Amino acid sequence: MKLRQLEPAGTAEVLRAAQRDDLMVERITQEACDVLLKAAGNRLWMKYHGSVPVLAKLLYSAVTTLSDIQTLGEEYTGILQVNSRMRKLPSTQRRLLALLLECFGEILSEKLIQALKRRLLAPSNLTIDARASLLEALSIFKSTLVFLTRLHRGVFYWGGEYFLLSKRIAGVRYVLVRRWLKDHSTLQGFKLLSTVTLLQLMLYTSITIFKWAQTIPATMPRLRSSLTTGNELTEEKGSLKNENVIPYYRCSLCLEIRTQDTATPCGHVFCWTCISGWLQTRAQCPLCRDFVEISRLIPIQNMINQEKS
Repeated sequence: MKLRQLEPAGTAEVLRAAQRDDLMVERITQEACDVLLKAAGNRLWMKYHGSVPVLAKLLYSAVTTLSDIQTLGEEYTGILQVNSRMRKLPSTQRRLLALLLECFGEILSEKLIQALKRRLLAPSNLTIDARASLLEALSIFKSTLVFLTRLHRGVFYWGGEYFLLSKRIAGVRYVLVRRWLKDHSTLQGFKLLSTVTLLQLMLYTSITIFKWAQTIPATMPRLRSSLTTGNELTEEKGSLKNENVIPYYRCSLCLEIRTQDTATPCGHVFCWTCISGWLQTRAQCPLCRDFVEISRLIPIQNMINQEKS
C-alpha cells in the first residue's frame, strides 16, 4: 500500500503515542540520574541533573526515529512518520530538525532572549529610550512564543495534524498504518477540549493585553531609570564560590545561601528548589538517607539568613 493511500493519524493516536514515549524517556532519565548520583555524588548531580532529560530524549530518538525505526509509542498505536505531503518517509534532515527543535528550541530561545537583554542593559551607543523600548519588545516577544505554543496545542485538539510546533516547522506528520485502531469515540471530546483551550487562551490574552496597556506608562519610566543608573532589574543568586557564607545558612546541595528555607521531617534544611528537585528522583534525605516524601516538606517562615562580616 502506498503512503498516500493511508489515513492521517487522529488526535487520540498521536497523544497516546507521545504519552507512551514520554514514559520510556522518563524511565531512561530515572536510570541515568541514579547512575550519575552514584558515580558523581550529590553536588555534581545537582549541577547536571537538569540536562539528563534532554540527553535521554536524544538517546531514545537516536535509536528509534533517527535510525528509521518506529518509537515504542508509534508502534503501539500503529502510526508512522511521513513528510508533510504524506508521499514518503521524512528525510533524516527533517527528523533531526524536528528533534533538535523539540529538545533545544525553548532553551535556545530563552538563552537568546537573556543574551539580548544583557546586551541592552549594558552601556551602548543606543539611546535610553531605544534600549527601554527594545527591552519591552523582548518581553512581548517572549509572551508571544508562549501564546503560539498554546494556540498550536488548541488547534491540534480540534483535529490538527501536528502535535508539536517543532514537527510543524520540520514538516513531519503521522499516518495511521492500521486503520482498525482509529479511535472515533473521542473526536467530540477533543473538539470540546479544543474549544475550552482556545477560549481560555483568548480570555488570558485579552486580560494580559489590558494589563499591559495599563502598566506600560509606569513600566517605561522605571526601565529608563534602571538603564540610566546602570542597576540590574533582577538580582541573581550568589556564586557557588562565596566563602563568606556561614555554613549554617548554606544549602548542602547547591552550597549557596539558602532561599525559601525548607526542612525535611528528619530536620535538615535546604533550598526549596534544591530539595524538591532532589525528591523528584529519589525519595530520601540527601544527608541522612531517611525516607522523605515531597508532601512532607516543611517551609520555614521568618528564618533570617546572615553572612559573616
